[in-house]
Amino acid sequence: MDRMQQKLKFVKEFLDDEKIVAFIEEDDLDNVFRCLIHETGIDVYYLTRYLLSLDIDPLEFMTTIPHEMFSRVYRDNTDPVVINIPQTIKTIGEYAFYKCSSIVQVKIPASVREIGFGAFVGCTALEVVDIKNGNITFDEMVFENCPNVIVRVPKGAKCIQY
Repeated sequence: MDRMQQKLKFVKEFLDDEKIVAFIEEDDLDNVFRCLIHETGIDVYYLTRYLLSLDIDPLEFMTTIPHEMFSRVYRDNTDPVVINIPQTIKTIGEYAFYKCSSIVQVKIPASVREIGFGAFVGCTALEVVDIKNGNITFDEMVFENCPNVIVRVPKGAKCIQY
């Protein structure tokens, strides 16, 4: 099943209306997919696990990582996980990666302007966070209970804690 078929399967499952789906053009599918993620009452935890099971990166359709989106998703992995936040993301929401104890590294691009309260709380295996934006805003609790984390920022960075 190719990516377009995977996305269409996902849309059909959640819209549950073949008549509506029949009118969706392939060019519009990404927009419909994005709206499903942002505008419906879909449980974010379930949605994230479902998308990852289809090998679809849910972040490629977003500009914000919602509250608790990956919370506990990477908790039981036996392999270390490296998170590469895409350039489309501007905000990482509160508790977005809460208790993801398999994450060892996070790469945050310059596009990210804000990291929400407790975004990485309890990521106990987290070792390195690379932040490319020298003017980023975040709370002091962002890396709470991450005992070995090293946060790397650009030289001359003005990280603002709120």
